[in-house]
Amino acid sequence: MDKTEKKVKSAKRKTWDVISVILIVLLFGFISLELVQKFRREPIYWFGYRTDVVLTDSMSEVAPEHADFLAGHDDRIQKNDIVQSKKIDDQTELNLYDIVMVPNSVYGTVVHRIVKIETRYPDGTILYTVRADKDPSENGDGRFGRANIIAKVENIIPKAGWIVSYVKSIYGILAGCGLLIILIGTDLLLIYFDSKKANESKESTK
Repeated sequence: MDKTEKKVKSAKRKTWDVISVILIVLLFGFISLELVQKFRREPIYWFGYRTDVVLTDSMSEVAPEHADFLAGHDDRIQKNDIVQSKKIDDQTELNLYDIVMVPNSVYGTVVHRIVKIETRYPDGTILYTVRADKDPSENGDGRFGRANIIAKVENIIPKAGWIVSYVKSIYGILAGCGLLIILIGTDLLLIYFDSKKANESKESTK
């Protein structure tokens, strides 16, 4: 093998080393976070944001009773879409028509729209009525104080939910563990063969 071939082979090996280390770190971090989340049974916020898979079609269309009220607000959310939501803090503005996440006795949380904002006197408490677009009722999920609103939806990723659901499932985590083992095993084998070749080269030069 000439020097050019050795350089090419060395460059490829270094590239593989960098890629494998990055993948191992990312996989290990992801698996660890998912396991922590499953044991805690609470979502993980990344820099104040969380991602959730929409489980129902309650925001997929508008009830005829509210067609006029929601005219011009065509941010429909379909089942299996992904929503990226920002955790509510003191700086978060909540306005009419915003889509927010609130507690729900059946699903744990739901992603529905603010349809009314009212101030309760004399204490000045602000209450937000939240309702699904598909819900024909007037009061929907009920009225929530600011402290009871969990997050505000910032982005919607259409039809990507099934991928996230699989990755977050036990099968996805096991697949990630398998890939992690393969990557680490491959690196260890490469190190072993490199060491073996180096020893053989030393022996041949004696």
